[in-house]
Amino acid sequence: MDKLSQQDHAPVMVAGRRMRARLQSVRRTVKVGDLRMSVLDWMGPEQPVNPPVVILHGALQTAEGMANLASHLARRGRVVVPDLRGRGETAQPEDGYDPSTMAADVAGLIAQLGLDRPVVIGRLHGGLVAYHLAAEHPGSLSGLVIGDTVPEVTDGHAQRLIEATRSLPRTFATLEDAYAFYQHQLGLSLERALHDIPFDLRRARGGYTWRHNLDLVARIEEAALPRADWDVLAKIEAPTLILRGQRGTLSREMADRMCASIRDCSIQTILASGRDVFLGGGAEQAFAAIDLFLLRLTDSGLPQGVVTSGGTTARSLIEPLVRALNGHDADAVRALVAPDAEVEVIHDGQPVQQGDGSLVDTVLGELLADRPASVFAVERFLASRREAAVVLVSRERPAAVEGEPASDSLSVSLWFDVDGQQIRSARIQIARIPG
Repeated sequence: MDKLSQQDHAPVMVAGRRMRARLQSVRRTVKVGDLRMSVLDWMGPEQPVNPPVVILHGALQTAEGMANLASHLARRGRVVVPDLRGRGETAQPEDGYDPSTMAADVAGLIAQLGLDRPVVIGRLHGGLVAYHLAAEHPGSLSGLVIGDTVPEVTDGHAQRLIEATRSLPRTFATLEDAYAFYQHQLGLSLERALHDIPFDLRRARGGYTWRHNLDLVARIEEAALPRADWDVLAKIEAPTLILRGQRGTLSREMADRMCASIRDCSIQTILASGRDVFLGGGAEQAFAAIDLFLLRLTDSGLPQGVVTSGGTTARSLIEPLVRALNGHDADAVRALVAPDAEVEVIHDGQPVQQGDGSLVDTVLGELLADRPASVFAVERFLASRREAAVVLVSRERPAAVEGEPASDSLSVSLWFDVDGQQIRSARIQIARIPG
């Protein structure tokens, strides 16, 4: 390479190194009142697409436990994950382990870091802290995502949870014993066990022991039990996304009641997921739902909540459409398309299909049936009040057997017009992307 070309490439290489550094986490300490908080901070791209995000981990966890989600979101914006009060490298004061105090900690952290109304995502107990933050410090955030958090726990169930927390084994003879405990006692996936155990346990004489202060973890659980937080949820003004595992502890009925309490709320059921929607079965669907939720909160030419004189905007139909596809909800897809809509479909060079609204139902239904493990994510979109163009990429969830070849992806491009509450005309182009 001659000197001129070296000079030409140097800024590109420097920029690449700088970008990689911004996509890696840095641990920093922040003083919030009298509390010393430790956080993992992903700075993200210099020109972020998403609003900043704060992620709150579960009770028996630290910031590292949410690194998989944070790394994903950091490609489009800044992400901060604190060790909450009493966990990880954050201080362990004598008191303050109730959800409201921890929510105040997070509000103070947001202010200290100068984050401009971030979106807050909470897993399990972290979701409890997150919705207290949204209710009690509404100016601190612009959106809320709750992952499998249950807002009501009866006295009897609370007692069983407290006893289970108090009886956590203090040591494990082997890592295999720890993996089995995570899966069979905590009800978590093997993926979650493999991800978290290096941060949760440390080698000790005769086996492995917890890095966490289990007495404090028990106090944290007890401070939130029993509970019936419907009055707290009713105070939430921020747009909210509830993620519930198909086989998790948050029932559809309770999720529906949560959404009825929150004024701007949607629910995504994560297929094949248990108590943890962020890692393991269904996590790709959860990530896609969060990406789409963040997309809805960003400004793309239409102010939030603006509607046309005829009703729904084209942009506002993108999120429910993708949510219906990822939830394999044919009825919801059907409800978005007018029966007499004019529809044209182009599929991998095949002859153009033309028909009415039922053609959308047929084509997308066949697509979902052919790819039952697929997840749709928004690659990009452009929308006005009456028209929208959106490119979706559908990828199969990872195979369970390591070493299997990657499956093909699909690119689904949609152009549609709306009139009133439904799509009146649509053009769908489907192309296969080799794996």
